[in-house]
Amino acid sequence: MRFRKIVFAAGFAVCALFLRAANVPAGNDETDDVFFDFSDIPGGFRPYAWANPEVASAHVTRGKIASVRPVFILEAGTGCRLGWLGYANVGFWSMSDLSRHYRAERRNCFNELDPWLQYGYTWDFAEGWSLDSRISYQWNEMIGARVGRRTYREWINRETLVTPWFSFFTLVRWMEFPYNCPGIRVGIFREFELPARFSLVPELFSDGGPRCWNRRRFGQWTEEPAKWRPGPNSATFSLTLRYRITDVLSAYVGVSHFSIVDPDIRRQAKARPDERGRRDLTFARAGLVFSL
Repeated sequence: MRFRKIVFAAGFAVCALFLRAANVPAGNDETDDVFFDFSDIPGGFRPYAWANPEVASAHVTRGKIASVRPVFILEAGTGCRLGWLGYANVGFWSMSDLSRHYRAERRNCFNELDPWLQYGYTWDFAEGWSLDSRISYQWNEMIGARVGRRTYREWINRETLVTPWFSFFTLVRWMEFPYNCPGIRVGIFREFELPARFSLVPELFSDGGPRCWNRRRFGQWTEEPAKWRPGPNSATFSLTLRYRITDVLSAYVGVSHFSIVDPDIRRQAKARPDERGRRDLTFARAGLVFSL
């Protein structure tokens, strides 16, 4: 399975060496792809494609620690700019466990496969200012993972306000099946240009949600009494160094720090006996971004 994904990513890389293209809109929203500049998409009718393979020392999703062992993540998709109608995308996000521990436990190294459909529109209302709105419908296929159900379905809405100084975003997930439950993320990021085709991207975001969102859906278990107070349940700070190899190919390395900030959830996470029962986690990431 991993070999097929590596071949798939390599195919995107070969195409990228021969084609030039501007950045394209990101898809799944799972990894908050700040390298895709929404305001840089040319107008008119234009197809595009992208792939983002990544290796990480741990995985945090939806404000929870899902794995403290190395994982391989691949996001890929294709879409089309529809002129004044916006853009439409289709793609998938996947995660594979790289540790022998989970492969032996689950008898399957392929943990999750999330296909999705997406529509988006970008408003350019002033020089250096734009608002990108997109809505996605996603199927979360939990392959080999120990969860109550194998398939989850959710709507995802992301709003990104790009300014000359920073970009602000909100991300709302509404799990449609089997749990009618929302999750909310609010964040800020900026890409600072450095000499010699390098850039630095700091990002800070927080996750929150009601009691149903804080229980064990995709990571750490928290009991039903964990209430949703006004404010964040967790916060994550990331620092990513990017190098533009070509106009269509970039490499990056980064480090992220995740912390549970809600006192009830911190107490319950500490009481967990398994390796994911942590209140804080620092992990590293490295990957490539191809865009055609």
